[in-house]
Amino acid sequence: MSSSGPDHTQPAAWTSSSGDRAASLPTFGAPWTDADRLRLQEIAAVVARRATGHPLLWERDRERERAAVLADLDSMLTDDNAWRGECDARVVGQRIDLSA
Repeated sequence: MSSSGPDHTQPAAWTSSSGDRAASLPTFGAPWTDADRLRLQEIAAVVARRATGHPLLWERDRERERAAVLADLDSMLTDDNAWRGECDARVVGQRIDLSA
């Protein structure tokens, strides 16, 4: 791996403690962006290619599992958009860095 950036195959690279990312998180009632959804899909792809987790878990029905993960992640953001919109809430932090 080159030293040009974090190793996104490692879970530690998915977390963000940087204040820079906090500035781009959705504000009160604002939706997650298409870029945020894309970043979650990238993370799901890392998991799907068995860079993390136990290989036996991904042997069976790999494409079906990947589609289910992507659908769950998209649903999570959609539900969060609705909740934050109704409550006029904003995201104050995250464990997974959605920036590319």
